[in-house]
Amino acid sequence: MIQSTSNLSFQKYGETFENHTGNKSVYPNNFQLHIKDKQINRLFKPSEDIYVKPIRGAILLMISESVNAPFEEFIVQKIIKIKKGMVFNFIALSENSILELNFVGSCVIENVFLKHFLQPHFVRPTFTIQEIITEYLNETSQEKITLYDDMSFHKVLYVYEGKLCVHSKETKVFLNKQDFALFPPSFSLAEEVSINCKFLTILLKMDIADTKIPKIITVPRNVMDSYIEASLQGDYLEKEHILYTIFEKKQPPK
Repeated sequence: MIQSTSNLSFQKYGETFENHTGNKSVYPNNFQLHIKDKQINRLFKPSEDIYVKPIRGAILLMISESVNAPFEEFIVQKIIKIKKGMVFNFIALSENSILELNFVGSCVIENVFLKHFLQPHFVRPTFTIQEIITEYLNETSQEKITLYDDMSFHKVLYVYEGKLCVHSKETKVFLNKQDFALFPPSFSLAEEVSINCKFLTILLKMDIADTKIPKIITVPRNVMDSYIEASLQGDYLEKEHILYTIFEKKQPPK
């Protein structure tokens, strides 16, 4: 699993903040970077501490204490401070990834070039989440069938309790407790639920190359509880990170 900057192992490189409202007169320089690179051979080395604020998309930080030391990889989900003298750069894990750099006026950012390219060690997702449209919990104490018109969004269904059967024109997909399933647009024409069924629905705009969907994997309940908590807190980046991490597991379809 990819480490977050909230992990203790990041502390040798800097700090992570839930919120940072630093004095703008102290940190007057703000630059937005559009991150597009999938591999890097240029690194930043600041002469002063530098703050990084994720704005949009999934962004991976590759960082080391020197060009001769091993590099570590962290997902940037929250505002972080990177210590002066560290060497680092960013990898785009999704389209339209944007972050903001914030530093004092006396800071000099040196460009350090490598003779080789750095790229992530994990397997890159075969899809891009363009937008999380909405999510909602469904709970019923009796058997029920819900019919749908054709939809233009991908749909994730996660079963907390009970059983769920999803219909298309050609087939049916059966989901049990802790099943997490991704369905293509227009697949879900009907949902048939069992007694005392509770499940989560997430609607997504996606760019996905994998045609082997619907795909079903088993996901522990605490992972999806974390998704709900991030939704309640309005933490879009955390929700996006959780979804990418789930599909990084690369479990085969059932």
